[in-house]
Amino acid sequence: TLAGSRSQVAIAAGSGAAVATDILTLWNGGMQTQVHDSIKK
Repeated sequence: TLAGSRSQVAIAAGSGAAVATDILTLWNGGMQTQVHDSIKK
């Protein structure tokens, strides 16, 4: 996804705390839920 790619780029760039917060928001907003769903299925 676009959000996932953006997170990877942000991590690679080491852009700081704001990026880390953004990544956590993305995980809490959907990514982590999808991962759990995949594991359960």
